[in-house]
Amino acid sequence: MMVIERIGGLARNFVSEHFTTKNYVATYSGSFSPVGHEAYWPSPSFIMRSNEFYRRPNRQRTTIVPNEIDRGLAVYGRACGLCRQTGHDRRRCPTRNQT
Repeated sequence: MMVIERIGGLARNFVSEHFTTKNYVATYSGSFSPVGHEAYWPSPSFIMRSNEFYRRPNRQRTTIVPNEIDRGLAVYGRACGLCRQTGHDRRRCPTRNQT
């Protein structure tokens, strides 16, 4: 505000007319009728289905196919708990069933 006063202008010249008191009052002066009970609504002329209708159970949410880069060093850098080799874990160890 000090800058505007220093250059000799009026603040209202630098503010959009959307922010005037007149427009603020006009925006909120209207009224609306509340929606009645659902029993009084007209029946729709279409069938509305939710997303669950189209989504199969146990389906992944992502459409990106993970590859080696996505797995990172956390998986490939760790050693297996059974054979102590890297590149797999104890669930996928090739020597797991060998006794």
